[in-house]
Amino acid sequence: MPSGSRRSAASTLTIGSTSTISGGGTRHEPARLLVAGPAALGTGTGAAAGFRGADAPLRRAARIPRHLHRGEGDPRARPAAAEHRAARLAGARPAGEADHQPDRGGVAGRGRPAGLCAPRPRHPPRIQPGGPAGDAGTGRGDPRHLGGRCCGAAAPLRGRLRGCGGGRLAHGPRAALAPGPRRGAAHPPRRPRRPDARGRYRGQWRGHPDADHPPALRRLLLALAALAGLGAALGLGIGLRTDLADFLPAGRTPASAFLVRELQSGAATTLLLAGIEGAPPAELARISRETAAGLRASGRFDFIGDGTLSLSEAEQAFLFRYRYLLSPETRPEAFTAAALRERLQALLDGLRSAASPLLTRFGFADPTGAFLGLAREFLGETRVETRDGAWLAAGKGPPRALLLARIAGSGGLDAASQQAAIAAFRAAYDAARPGPARLLLSGPGVFGAEAARAIRGDVELISLASLGLLGGFLWWRYRSLLLLGLVAVPLGAGTLAGFAATALVAGGAPHGIAFGFGMTMLGVTVDYPILLVSLRRPGEALADAAARIWPTLRLAAAAAATGLAAMLGSGFPGLVQLGVFAGSGLLTAASVTRWVLPALVPRARIAPQPMPRPVAAALRALRGRRRLAFGLVVVALLVLAASGGPRWQRDIAALSPVPAAAQALDAELRRQLGAPDVRLIIAVGPGTEAAVLAASERLGAAIRPLLGPEGALEALDLPSRWLPGPATQEARRAALPGADAAEAALREAIQGLPFRPGAFAPFLAALAESRALPPLTTAGLAQEAPTLAARLSPLLTRRDGTVRGVALAQGVRDPAALAAAVAALGDPAILLVDVKAETEGLLTDYGRATLLWALAGGGVALGLLALGLGGPGAALRVAAPIGGALLVTLAALAVLGEALTLFHLASLLLLAGLAIDYSLFLARAPDPFSDAEVALGAVLNCAACTLLTFGLLSLCGTPVLRGIGLTVSCGVASAFLLACMLAPRLADA
Repeated sequence: MPSGSRRSAASTLTIGSTSTISGGGTRHEPARLLVAGPAALGTGTGAAAGFRGADAPLRRAARIPRHLHRGEGDPRARPAAAEHRAARLAGARPAGEADHQPDRGGVAGRGRPAGLCAPRPRHPPRIQPGGPAGDAGTGRGDPRHLGGRCCGAAAPLRGRLRGCGGGRLAHGPRAALAPGPRRGAAHPPRRPRRPDARGRYRGQWRGHPDADHPPALRRLLLALAALAGLGAALGLGIGLRTDLADFLPAGRTPASAFLVRELQSGAATTLLLAGIEGAPPAELARISRETAAGLRASGRFDFIGDGTLSLSEAEQAFLFRYRYLLSPETRPEAFTAAALRERLQALLDGLRSAASPLLTRFGFADPTGAFLGLAREFLGETRVETRDGAWLAAGKGPPRALLLARIAGSGGLDAASQQAAIAAFRAAYDAARPGPARLLLSGPGVFGAEAARAIRGDVELISLASLGLLGGFLWWRYRSLLLLGLVAVPLGAGTLAGFAATALVAGGAPHGIAFGFGMTMLGVTVDYPILLVSLRRPGEALADAAARIWPTLRLAAAAAATGLAAMLGSGFPGLVQLGVFAGSGLLTAASVTRWVLPALVPRARIAPQPMPRPVAAALRALRGRRRLAFGLVVVALLVLAASGGPRWQRDIAALSPVPAAAQALDAELRRQLGAPDVRLIIAVGPGTEAAVLAASERLGAAIRPLLGPEGALEALDLPSRWLPGPATQEARRAALPGADAAEAALREAIQGLPFRPGAFAPFLAALAESRALPPLTTAGLAQEAPTLAARLSPLLTRRDGTVRGVALAQGVRDPAALAAAVAALGDPAILLVDVKAETEGLLTDYGRATLLWALAGGGVALGLLALGLGGPGAALRVAAPIGGALLVTLAALAVLGEALTLFHLASLLLLAGLAIDYSLFLARAPDPFSDAEVALGAVLNCAACTLLTFGLLSLCGTPVLRGIGLTVSCGVASAFLLACMLAPRLADA
């Protein structure tokens, strides 16, 4: 357009100078001041359009904020902009008033027209609020205040009026400029001020973003204190369960059900293995004996194995009385004259040896040797070298004393009882004055403590690091400490709601694992307040912003909660609690963001800082690149096809957070102690005590040919070894000879031997007593011989009126032969359990079920999106970034060598909830020229917060935490990028 036409289209003001500034250049004629902006031109659209070319260089020179130079053609042009310019012009003093002010304009001055920088009047007129709802009016810090400094629309005039005569703007847009006072007057004008990116001026109070309502901070602090108090009350009143058994699923097959029961309260979970080294063998033996004595005195252990005979006198007497009913040598042929004579000759030889005191005590009352045979069977059998009354490890390594302890009761995986038992063990060791020796402790309880310590260390480190990074990022982006409190309110409310809902569903205290992972999944709720304050328009009340974004926020929260509901159908108790916790927490946090936060801080002035220019330019260039998004998804599919699809983790040991050194120590101690191989377990029962013991005896008879140094296995520990069944005891009692027959056989056996005729009268009396004894039961054994009962208790358990038995194989060389022998019995009460195979099958079954329910939940969420967006097409457009992010994440995990577990599936559900937020808020921007870019920045802030939290988890040493961190980090990055690529371009919109 020619310069003349530009000048004619603009409004002008006469200036007392010889220079004229126009859109077309500078001429020496009666000066005219070109007033920038459509507010000076009138309100017509044509005037604004004609002025656009002349206004542009002034806007670029002054860098006027975008919201101050929109014309009427802009659909979001604000009346406040026109009012601002009119107020600036109308608020200037008339020409000739206050001529005592210095003239700071002109060539010799500092280049600023004095008329534009005049000091504010003594009583400036105030302008009533005319902006949008929530505007507090025009104070002195506001650019529209009449006494404010020169800024806004008049700011570009500074640079263009250099060289002109000084003057002041009179009232009215076309008033002339009169010469002003010269430089050096008593009251120089102030330096013009410019607002920062958030509209604040230098010197304005920044301590509280809600400057108009300081009580908002108190309300926020009171809300946080109330949430903290309620959380403390729930935690103390309900608490958390720490027993891992409550988190495990019920078995779907007899073998898996047995395995779960053993993990809950089996013998393997109550063992503690210990080694003492670092001292001479004699000193190690002393420490071992004193430690074992302290353990027995603590009362926390059912059995202590240390190489010493620990039967009390009462227990020996009880065992001696029942020797014939318990001994497998009780047969009719054992009481014939020939068999008795052979035994009497052996007794005579023993009386002439060092064993004379022991044989003198028991030999004449038991010439058959049944009691001593039982004692060797029960207490003397060991594969460990015994020296100085202690077990010492064999081999060429340094000397090591060995101890074996079994925790009292059914401690199972109860962390509290395990910790108490470990503390008692260490206390007993410290009381033995070990000196330079050191204690090596292992077992399931120690593994649990090691795992808890490793997880706690990772979580504490990551929590501190992520808290610092997250706080720094939010301060950098928002410059507001109030935002941290706003983020905490929905998160705290969601946590309390999830805790209460889980307690109602579980019928008691929620499990600690469900609580921990539920808190992790509630990380998506941090996005809600960030989106609220980021998408709030300038001058808009927080309640109005919440009402405006509520339909989208409500749909995102409902879809995410629906996806998490898939866990409810998995059948896994832990995942059910996790789904209830996360789903109810999400809905509560969204509701709190909608209704509670606006009530707490109704006029909070929190706004994000402008995005860095390179980031903003890159994201603008990325929008609408649908081909790039399609190519990324195709690459992910090719990677998955090349790798054979996602790999499922079948080995539960790979998930163990226990360090490799601790696992190696456990294996070494088990080998030195000769502990049974727990990979193969034979389950017996369930049924009555008599039925289980009878089945154990049948199993022992079938396995007996496979035992031995060259057999399929070395030994098999059976319940019937410690307590024969009632039928067997009846048969052994029936095998005892009558009084006359026994006396006749004895009289014949002692002929020619140097024994007095009445020397074996106790033997004949014991036979008569044994014929009258009732069969021994577990209750009688526990009452009369607690040490023997402790040896039996891991193999024979009673729960809910049902008895179950376990047979432990030792030194298995041929598992196939053992399995064939068990299968040949054809007994439904006897089941061979391969622990590793059953564990892998259990994880696979529940993983498959969880995946199917997750797909079903995704279908329901897709239907919910279709209902909320008005059709399946819109729902598919929103769901496309979510599906693409899941594929890209699976491909990334395959490249990184990560095998999927149940925790990865839970992380993928969390990722879907996050991706729903990103996709909805980027795809549904109502005004692409303004809100689309604001929404992009808000979603970027949310994604960055999530990455700062979960990205650090990928650096953990705990496999479970590392898997969660990798899954969420890869998923969040891909979800944000895909949502940005699939969002419409600003120009297209």
